[in-house]
Amino acid sequence: MPLATRHIGYAPNATGLLLLCKKPIDINVKKKNPSKPIAVTQGKAMDIDPNKCVAYIMENAPKFAKAKAERVFIENYLRTVKSRLMQQEEGTLGLREAYAYAHPDYEAQLKGLQAATEQEENLKFMLLAAQMRHDTWKTQEYSKRQELKNLP
Repeated sequence: MPLATRHIGYAPNATGLLLLCKKPIDINVKKKNPSKPIAVTQGKAMDIDPNKCVAYIMENAPKFAKAKAERVFIENYLRTVKSRLMQQEEGTLGLREAYAYAHPDYEAQLKGLQAATEQEENLKFMLLAAQMRHDTWKTQEYSKRQELKNLP
């Protein structure tokens, strides 16, 4: 029997990111009454605690701000390193610039910039994921209210 997959929703994983879950379904099952539509559910609703989302954002916002400040500092300090290295070399502007870019101190500063940017982006997307969870919770709550309104 051939099987297909059906998307049943999103679930948090260990790192806090959302993953798409799939469930195998049998595509050869015949409908008992083709005139009646089959109700399709999207699986079990995620249990989202909005207070945890907000608390996570509040706890990690200072870390994100610090990571961004460090990245901006390193980015600007890179210019200072380049300027100092260019002063050490004699010759044309192109030669001095080439010397500065090839110097190990400049490369070390670039690696620091890489690490700072990685840390900043990681925190940024974790905060975005928490915000998306909170938005999902708001949507679920709104949908529940609408369903209750439409009950006879």
